[in-house]
Amino acid sequence: MKKKGQLGSLQSVIAVLIIVGILVGAGLMIMQKFNESTQFTSIEENRVDTGAGINSTGYTLLGASELKVNGISVTSIVNATTGTIIAAGNYTVSAAGVITNNSNWIWNNTNITYTYKHAGASYIGLNNTKNGMLVLPELLPLVILIVLIGIILGVLFNVIPGSRIQGA
Repeated sequence: MKKKGQLGSLQSVIAVLIIVGILVGAGLMIMQKFNESTQFTSIEENRVDTGAGINSTGYTLLGASELKVNGISVTSIVNATTGTIIAAGNYTVSAAGVITNNSNWIWNNTNITYTYKHAGASYIGLNNTKNGMLVLPELLPLVILIVLIGIILGVLFNVIPGSRIQGA
C-alpha cells in the first residue's frame, strides 16, 4: 500500500517551533523581571577624585558618568595643598554629580571622597540584550515567511506522488 502523504516529520518540526517559541517567550519574561529589579541599579561605590578644582563653574565627579547614577553623597572634600577640610556649607552637590563652590574661596587642587550608586555590569548586559531583542519584531515577518515556505515545500515533496527521487 502506498501512502499519499506523510506528515509525521512535519508534526515534529511544528512541535519544535512551538517549544522554541515558548522558551524564547519565557526567557523574555525573565529578562523583563530582572530589568525591573532594583538590585541591578544599586551597586554602591566609594570613590576619591584627586586634583579636582572647586570653583564657580563647577566640577563634575568622575563617578557621575556611570550608567544610572543616583544617590551621590560627598563624604569629605580636602584641600590637597594644605590638608584643610572644606566645610559642607562651602559647596553644593547636584543630583547630576556637579559640585559648585558656594564661597569666595577657590580650591584648584582638592581630593573629593564620595559614594554613589549605579547600574552594574549585569544591568548593562541585560539592557544590551533587551535592545538587541528589539530587532526581532522587524525580522518576524521574514522568519514567518521562511517557515511557511519550508512547510509548504515539505508538504509538496511528501504529498505529490512520484516527486520523490527513487533510490535516494
